[in-house]
Amino acid sequence: MLNLSIISMTHPSSSSSSYGGGGLKVEISAPKLTVFSYKNSAAFEFSRINLPSLQCSDVDIPFPSILQDSLAQDQYLRLLEKFRIRTYRNLSVLLQGLRNVKYLTLSYSTVLTMDVGQCTLPSPFHRLKPLVVEAYTPDYPVIPAKVVKDLFSGSPYAENICVKLGKVP
Repeated sequence: MLNLSIISMTHPSSSSSSYGGGGLKVEISAPKLTVFSYKNSAAFEFSRINLPSLQCSDVDIPFPSILQDSLAQDQYLRLLEKFRIRTYRNLSVLLQGLRNVKYLTLSYSTVLTMDVGQCTLPSPFHRLKPLVVEAYTPDYPVIPAKVVKDLFSGSPYAENICVKLGKVP
């Protein structure tokens, strides 16, 4: 049984905080859960993730973007950069929480989101074997070396990266 509790949820008062689930914190505690899938329009802020038995996981988060609406170009670019950094930070916390996983599947947009960060993080994965990247793009996807290092540097069991190409579902 998955025990998912929302710790707090506030209604953001400004449009700049409404992008990326601002104000929402999620806690997950499921000690016996072996498979976890996270597919969302944003990477929410996780206050705690306890998944010690996790074997397989897939994560699909779209590359962070926002509508320009009536914002001036410089205001839009600043807001977009803040949103991308917050999404990267929240995704990093999520991946730390998945540290026990052996089999990981990421969407290509999730991989691109991981490349937004300016520093290389130590890999949270100590049991990761293969990494599967699902790409729905007309071009051959390039997986940045920084992302490969971030994912595999902590796992002595790392085997390979498999890229699945396909049409948009």
